[in-house]
Formats: sequence, structure tokens, C-alpha cells
Amino acid sequence: MRIMVFYNQSSGSDQALKIAEKFAHYTKEHHPQQKVFLQEISKDIKPADYPKKAESKEIDTLVFIGGDGTIRHMVQDFSSTIDKYNIGIIPGGTVNNFARSLELPVNAEAAFPIIFEGHQRLCDYGVVNQDVMVSSMTVGILADTAASISQKDKQKYGKLIFVRNFIKMVLKKKRYHFDIETDQKSWQESCQLLAVTMTNSIGGFTHFDSTARVDDGLFHVTILPRLHIWRYLFYLPKILSGRIYQLPDVQYFHTSTLKLSGMKKAQARIDGDPADYLPLTMKVETKKLQIFVPE
Repeated sequence: MRIMVFYNQSSGSDQALKIAEKFAHYTKEHHPQQKVFLQEISKDIKPADYPKKAESKEIDTLVFIGGDGTIRHMVQDFSSTIDKYNIGIIPGGTVNNFARSLELPVNAEAAFPIIFEGHQRLCDYGVVNQDVMVSSMTVGILADTAASISQKDKQKYGKLIFVRNFIKMVLKKKRYHFDIETDQKSWQESCQLLAVTMTNSIGGFTHFDSTARVDDGLFHVTILPRLHIWRYLFYLPKILSGRIYQLPDVQYFHTSTLKLSGMKKAQARIDGDPADYLPLTMKVETKKLQIFVPE
């Protein structure tokens, strides 16, 4: 194997460089026949230059250290050739939804051996306008909640800051109007929350949707017309078991394509990062990611 390790020093716990160096040391000690190259993800490097660097060193395996945002940006940078590479993921973000859905250990060093054990899973990713999505896309209250949290606060407080700000947003009772279109039908909705997921995890909660799989070729769409905190406490057992789609008033469907329009000032969040304002056109790229996973 010829491995290029990409690390984002601004991701999650801000320990990506140390993790990359530990991985290089682990490889040298336990798999000395493998070659490792470390590559920082930097604003000073053009996205198109990363594939060129990998090609110049005849890389066959890409290892991404970071969270969902880091993974999606690197998949996007390699999108034209991503299916030619083996991919290893070392969680280093704040919530690591995509890694959790693959049952990868959140502890970075525990993920090292998995890259050399050879067990792989073919996974999907989504395209939202021109952006790649690996885990979730939100518009509405979830997106507004994420937008209200700084990277510094995410690193300091983790998931707790998300829960606190989410409750504040719910109490404001803001609603959003959307026009939704799939291959099967189209309709209009006024709601507080719209979430599109490709994994069973969102916000670090691994049981958001028990039916979603990283390789099912589908977007899973959840629409909540109005959020009633006390009412949903009553349905907490269903929510915790990943059956939010069974709650009264919740609209739930899955599709491989999706068009979303409506409020011009509504901005989407993809894998935790700010993305385009509406309208959005979405499609699934099936089984393009060859990822090392636990047996």
C-alpha cells in the first residue's frame, strides 16, 4: 500500500497532526512494508492539487483524519477518481456521523488497525448542487442551530452546545415553507425541520433513523411540521430506537433524487458546514467509496 494521509488541523479536537504522526509511526512499526505520506489540508492548496499530489506519488489508499466535513471535502476534491482508491477513515471531528454509521471506533488510534485488515464496504455519497454530502443535509431549525455554533464552541462543548442552541431555536417557533419534488411526486410543506440523511446518525446520535444505510442508494427525508418538546418527550422511546418516522404528523420518505426550493433566504447545511441557499438539486452516487471497516 502507498498511503496518503490527509489531516485537517482545524477539525474537531484540533489534534489532527498528532494523530497523523501517530498513524505514520504505527504503520512504520507494524507494517513497515507500507509507505505513508502526510498531507495537510490547507486553504493555501487548491482542491485540484490534492489528486495531483496523490497521482505523483502513485497512491492507492487515501486516509482522511477528521469529521464529516473533512471527509466530504476530500471526496469532493477526488470525485472524478474517488472510486479508484481504497479509503481509510480515522475519526477526528466533533460528532463523526459517517464514521459512527460504519461502526468505526471514535478513538482515533483504535481505528489504525482497521485500515490494514482489508475488510471493505462500498458506500454511497450524495451530490447537492455541486457539493458532496456523506451524512446529512438540513434546512430549517437544524441548519439554523448549526449556524449559531462557532467551531471554537464545538471543540469546547461538543454535542451539548448543539442541544442547548436547538432548544432555543425550537422555542422561537419559526416555520419554513418548502417546495419538494422527487421522481414520484411533488408537494408543498410548511415545517420547522427538514432533514435528509444517508446514514443512521445525525448530530452524533446513532439511532436517528434505523432504516438508513450508507449503501442503500437513497436519501432518507424526515419532515416535522411543528416541534413540540413536551409532546416528543412522550415519544422518546420511538425516537431513541430510530423510529422517528413513526411519530404522528412526521412525513418520511426515501428517494434517490430530490429537488428542494422555497424560501430564498433558507440556507442548507451539509455535514455540518454551510452550503448553498435554496433551490437545491440532489442525487445519490451509489457505491463509489471503497472504505475500510471493521469485520
